[in-house]
Amino acid sequence: MRIEKKSWPDLFERALSGKKKFDLRLADFDCSPGDTLLLKEWGPRKKSYTRRVLEKKVAFVMNTKT
Repeated sequence: MRIEKKSWPDLFERALSGKKKFDLRLADFDCSPGDTLLLKEWGPRKKSYTRRVLEKKVAFVMNTKT
């Protein structure tokens, strides 16, 4: 499955550089190991997406109780 998610510039840059190795998100969508996560950089000043996109494979999913 391919999952598209918004990413703020500072977090996007860290993921792109390899400094950010995981993503922690609310479980408001289905996600499984092997899925493709498409991070789309969001420009908060212009309130629109930039053209930068990062594609990553989901390796691990941790579920916790709410």
